[in-house]
Amino acid sequence: MRKSLFGIILIVSLLVACASSSDQIQKKSVKPETKTSTTETHSQTSSQTISTAKNGFIPVAQKTKKNPRPTIMVIPAETGNEASSLDIIQTNPLAKASMEAINQYLTHKQYNVKSLEGQSQMDAIVQIQGDVFDQEADLSYIASLSLGADIYIKFASTVQKDQVLVSLSAYEASTGRLLGTQTSEVNINRGNTTRELTQSAMRKAMPGLESKMIAYWNEDAKSGIQYKIIIRLEGEFHDNQVEDIHSEVSNFLKQSFTKVKINAMTDKTMDLTVYVNPSQFQDAEEVYEFIRQGLQGSYAVKKRNLTQKLIFMELR
Repeated sequence: MRKSLFGIILIVSLLVACASSSDQIQKKSVKPETKTSTTETHSQTSSQTISTAKNGFIPVAQKTKKNPRPTIMVIPAETGNEASSLDIIQTNPLAKASMEAINQYLTHKQYNVKSLEGQSQMDAIVQIQGDVFDQEADLSYIASLSLGADIYIKFASTVQKDQVLVSLSAYEASTGRLLGTQTSEVNINRGNTTRELTQSAMRKAMPGLESKMIAYWNEDAKSGIQYKIIIRLEGEFHDNQVEDIHSEVSNFLKQSFTKVKINAMTDKTMDLTVYVNPSQFQDAEEVYEFIRQGLQGSYAVKKRNLTQKLIFMELR
C-alpha cells in the first residue's frame, strides 16, 4: 500500500516538473521571436527610407535652402566727383579704417564683400557712367552694379569734442533704393586712438543696419536674382512706335523672368530690373543672350556694356 502511494507521489512530481520545464522553454522561445520581429520592422523601415531617398523624395526640411547671402560693397559716402571714392580710401586714414571695420564685420558674417581695388577699376566705372548714365549719377550705385554687388553700404564719420559719430546707409544695387540707415557714437577716451574709436563705432552700428537690409533682401530674394537692364532705342521712332516697343519688350521680359520692375521709360531709354531664377540663368551673359535671341526677330540687338549685374544694350 505504501509502495503504491509512493509511486503515485513520484509520478505527480514528475508531471509537475515537466510542466514547469515546458513553460520555461516556451517563455524563452517567445523572446527571440519578439527580437526578430523588432529587427525585421527596423530593417523594413530602413529599406523604405533608402528606397525613398533613391526615388528623390526628401523631406521639406532637408529640401529647403536658405536664401543666398547678398554680395555687398562698402564705399565712403563722400562721393562727389569721379575719383573721390578711391582717393578717400587711399588718402584718408579714418575712411580706410572705417571700411576695414565694416568689411571685417561682413566677412565674419560670411558675406561676399566687394571693394574698389585700383585706378583701372575706377576708370572702368567712370566709363560706364559716361556711356550709360549721366555725369550726375552716383558712382557708388554704378560701382556696385559694375562689381556685381547686390547691396552697397555708404559710410561717414565725424569727430566732435567728446564723441566719434558714424552713419551708415544701405542701398539696393539694381535700383539705388534706400534699404536702411543706422547711426552710432562712441565717447572719446585717452586709452584709445581716434582710429580705434571710429572702428568701434562702425562695428557698433553694423548689427542694426544688417537687420534692416537683410529684411528687404530676404523678401526680394524670393523672386530671384536681380539684374539691372538698360535698353537704348537707336534710330527714328514715332511716338506710337516707341509705345509699341515699350509694350512689346516689357511683355516679353515679364513672360520670361520671375519678376520685372520698371524703373523708368523715355522715348530713348528703358530702365528695368529683372528677377531671374538662378537655376536657369547663371550670369548676366546668359540673361543677355536669352533677351537677344528673344528680340532679334523684331529688332537688331547689340550689347553695349555688360558687367556682373548690369546689362546695357541697344535696339534698332
